[in-house]
Amino acid sequence: MPQKLVCVHGSLGFPLDLWRALKATGLHLISLDDLGRGVIAVEAESADALLVSAEYSQSGRIAELEKALMGMDRSVPIVCCQVSESENLQSSSFLEQIGVIVVGASLPSEQVVRKISDALTAVAEGGEVRAGGKASPGSGDLRERPFGRILAECFRLRAQGVAFFDSGKKKKAVEFRDGCPVAVQSNLLSECLGHRLMESGHLSREDWEESVRRLRKGQGPQGKILIEMGVIEPSDLARELDLQAEAKMLTIFEWRRGHYRFEVGKKLGSRASRLNPKPPSRLIRRAAHQLISQKEIDLFLTRHEKSNWYFGVEGGWREGSECGQDDWVQLEKDLDQSCCLGEYLQAPKSIRRALYAAAMMGSYEDPEWRCPSVSEPAPSREPKAEPLTNQEQSEQRAELLEWARKLRGQNAYSILGLTNSLDDHTVQAAYSTLVNSVRPERFRGRSPALRQLADEIFRLLTTAYSKLRDAPSRAEYSAALRKDLESEEDKMQWARSQRAERDFREGEQFLKQRAYLSGLESFGRALEAAPDRGLYRAFYGWTLHLCHPHEMMMTEEAIEHVREGARLDQDHPKPLIFLARLYMVQERWVAARRIMARAVELSPDSVEARRELRLLAKRRQKGQGWLRRAFKRK
Repeated sequence: MPQKLVCVHGSLGFPLDLWRALKATGLHLISLDDLGRGVIAVEAESADALLVSAEYSQSGRIAELEKALMGMDRSVPIVCCQVSESENLQSSSFLEQIGVIVVGASLPSEQVVRKISDALTAVAEGGEVRAGGKASPGSGDLRERPFGRILAECFRLRAQGVAFFDSGKKKKAVEFRDGCPVAVQSNLLSECLGHRLMESGHLSREDWEESVRRLRKGQGPQGKILIEMGVIEPSDLARELDLQAEAKMLTIFEWRRGHYRFEVGKKLGSRASRLNPKPPSRLIRRAAHQLISQKEIDLFLTRHEKSNWYFGVEGGWREGSECGQDDWVQLEKDLDQSCCLGEYLQAPKSIRRALYAAAMMGSYEDPEWRCPSVSEPAPSREPKAEPLTNQEQSEQRAELLEWARKLRGQNAYSILGLTNSLDDHTVQAAYSTLVNSVRPERFRGRSPALRQLADEIFRLLTTAYSKLRDAPSRAEYSAALRKDLESEEDKMQWARSQRAERDFREGEQFLKQRAYLSGLESFGRALEAAPDRGLYRAFYGWTLHLCHPHEMMMTEEAIEHVREGARLDQDHPKPLIFLARLYMVQERWVAARRIMARAVELSPDSVEARRELRLLAKRRQKGQGWLRRAFKRK
């Protein structure tokens, strides 16, 4: 019997070559134009797969697709043809997360058919098919997808496996069965049963230490040990274990940083704390009303005040709960339709908390949304900007232009006007003070030039704040800044050395032309750019003497420069030759011969040094009497 494939073509339909390729495979094709009828047909006809057209990969139709798939048997593979992979990259990622196999329309029809055939083969062999081979939220960062969204994702996917969470040294694992959390395990000693009872006053510290000692000896679970010790009744153990497991789960909501990964099919061991299987909505609502700060919730609603959210009707939203039941009655009208979050910015706090919980379980959200952080200041709501005259707009544009010029190319500390020694509160206060004057909503109705400048400044301030918002971010940014500064310093040092070399060569040319003053200026610039080069200093000193040959004070200063140059550059004979010549000017012949001899020893091939040494030797012989010269010839 041929396998059945339900095809929902919608208004866009399928490419003709793809349709022909599907018919050529021998599949029994059931063509429908409505997604709801297609989902019903999958169950009524016992179809083996569902193929939907490209229009359901567009951002405006994803919520409709996800809602339709909620009640569908998820063992049936779902394939979606995508119109444009480049335009719908975010939509593609979200579709894969909810278990849809995304196929690019640019692929040849043979490859699309092959993917569908592979999915059908997996079903025939008894396996399950999901996007990427996994029905799970995958892995990622808790700042990009908070714990509440992960719980909702697992419930929609009916995930089976274990989600691992880590935040620094804290590590936890949650087992899911049919999308519901059923067990949790933690590496924190403070969350064990005995420690919880001790903190609540039901257990003394001595009994707790004794239970831990027996636990480490392997005498059984801590609950059993406490019963044997007589410190807890068996009837109370089940209640305490439920409270302990739920508390372990709730603390993950408070993690603002960390990572997670989901392993399909994995199970936790017997040491994990067991939970009563139930939809995660109760946990999310409780966390929204008791654990999440009001500041974080207001920041989230403000960021998305213009966003339309579609709220699903999955199990658990209308069930009774100890957390804000009246608030949910008021939100009842919005749970089945699109809702603009900005409508609730002035609502009571309890309503805003209920709305935040609903958003965590929302059917579809902006893929770019990042988890709001408690440390980030909530932007203040500004009234719509009043119209300005042309003169006022010109003045405002000049002010913004000057501000933008000052901020461009500056580091994050300079942009916010801060020093390296600061704390989170200082950064938050500086950011709030600066950014309020350039928020985009204050420039509605202004000229494009004004809006562009304000957006640029707002972007620079926000980027700087994101780099300095907390201690870990500041440490990471400071390390990168130091590395950049070192690299920039190396580049500047190389440029200075090149400029000094050019000035030195120019000075040598002036020296050959006997343009001593020009040469002195060139050697001075070279020495200023590279003060540690002994050769530059020696030439500067010698040229200084040539400019003032009859002034003994200038000669003394020249000797100091040349002597320092000889000390800095001990491998070059020129400083020694210049020093010997200056000694000759002062008629210090013995010192001059000694220095010149050192120059010859340092560079035997130096014609200049050897010639000067011969002249000094002749002068010495001239200074001797005729009798000493006669005896020396014998």
